[in-house]
Amino acid sequence: MAESGGTTTQLGIRYQNSVAALYLGRLCASDGYPDHDQPETVRVEAPDFVDDIVIRYLDRHHDWIQVKGSLHRATKEWAGLWQAFEKQFWHAGFNRGSDNIVLVVGETTETFRDLNELCKRARGATDLAEWQSGLNNMHRNLVGDIVPRLDPNQGFFAHRTGKV
Repeated sequence: MAESGGTTTQLGIRYQNSVAALYLGRLCASDGYPDHDQPETVRVEAPDFVDDIVIRYLDRHHDWIQVKGSLHRATKEWAGLWQAFEKQFWHAGFNRGSDNIVLVVGETTETFRDLNELCKRARGATDLAEWQSGLNNMHRNLVGDIVPRLDPNQGFFAHRTGKV
């Protein structure tokens, strides 16, 4: 049995710190980036639902970043990820017109590849119906694994901001 705070936890913390270091470097290199790409603040372990790293940019939009060493379906972490994303999305401090929820994954797992493909299809869709019509069975199964983890009272998939 794995010990709490053991090797896996340490690897996750190291990876999260490495991702944060990339944004801290951009914070220090204050020239050359437009306002929408120039961090103004970088906060690690923020008191938010998506809490690993929160970036506020000079144009005042935010990126809430969740960092995972790997991503696998049918785990406690998988369910918690979607619940945290949904809570952050509906939180009063989240600007659905400009803020982003970002997932950074270190290991390229099958789940990551499938989710990445699902997101690519969403970026190219003009609306929810078009996105859904372009999904194959694998994508529908993945969506079917995510939706039950979301609060049906929030209507997450019914809300459109120009992004799926």
